[in-house]
Amino acid sequence: MSAVNLWAETMLLLRPANDGTGSRRIDRGRLSEMVCRALAWDEAERDRLYIQYVGSAEMIPFGNMAMLARRSDFPITI
Repeated sequence: MSAVNLWAETMLLLRPANDGTGSRRIDRGRLSEMVCRALAWDEAERDRLYIQYVGSAEMIPFGNMAMLARRSDFPITI
């Protein structure tokens, strides 16, 4: 299992629906929190969601968020 900083500062973003430019920021917080927000998002729009690390161009698409949530070291938030 590769190391992932689940406490890293990230942003949850939503791509435009119609090939427009500029994604809309939904929220900002820890990676684990943004994954939980994304998993609770409307299923019809989930493919447009992605997470970006603050200060980096690295992005995590929705499919990878679901894989992160299944990890045994993923924090459970209430």
